Amino acid sequence: MAQAAEKSDIAALRRRIDALAAGRSTAPAPRLTLGPGPIDAALGGGLATDALHAASGPGAVAFAAVLAGCLAGTTVWIASRERPSRLFPSGLSGLGLRMENLMFVTTSSRETGWAFEQALRSGAARVVVAEGNAPPDFTTSRR
Repeated sequence: MAQAAEKSDIAALRRRIDALAAGRSTAPAPRLTLGPGPIDAALGGGLATDALHAASGPGAVAFAAVLAGCLAGTTVWIASRERPSRLFPSGLSGLGLRMENLMFVTTSSRETGWAFEQALRSGAARVVVAEGNAPPDFTTSRR
């Protein structure tokens, strides 16, 4: 029995070494708890803070603002000029998003994905929100 546990430990160490050699992190992703236990449990302890999430529907903007307000640091909010509704940045403060932490960017619909990538790549923002007419395709979301 001890040999099986030892082999399992060695296999786990090999996987960790391989991940480190490939430049992948082996640390668990930080999580943002949403409050209700069953929801957090279904999400593996909360919403991953180092991942891409999509929200849609009438409450999507408010949901994104509340989540961004829960995380300290700069939020880059990207919106397309072609969107029918306009966001009122000061209204976001009522949802917990502080204006001094908000960088608002307006783009054309073709530039939204590029601006989103650049904001993520820069590392200057803790949260990046991109409003668009449609969610990104699989290839774009993987970049």
